[in-house]
Amino acid sequence: DAERPAEIVRAFTERLAPGSYLVLSHLTREGQPPELVRRKEEVFARSNTAFNYRSRAEILGYFDGFDLVEPGLTPVTDWRSDGAEPELEAAGSWWLGGVGLLAGRG
Repeated sequence: DAERPAEIVRAFTERLAPGSYLVLSHLTREGQPPELVRRKEEVFARSNTAFNYRSRAEILGYFDGFDLVEPGLTPVTDWRSDGAEPELEAAGSWWLGGVGLLAGRG
């Protein structure tokens, strides 16, 4: 990406104190039906906002140096303590989210 998101996240997290948390979610297409991905990309192309999918590995890279809190990097609906509604399950599967704890720096 022209915006270099990994560098931006790193510049932000380098300034955090130990004990800080990073909470992040990102759009992914991994595990999605190809036809549905194509249709969503057509919609995104007509919008005023750029959307970029990231792989699980790319998103996980944003948490370098952080200890992931359970349940880890998962669909965002897995973070609901009372169980997701069925319509949220489908929408949430497009988004991976996680919470990372910054341990003491050595």
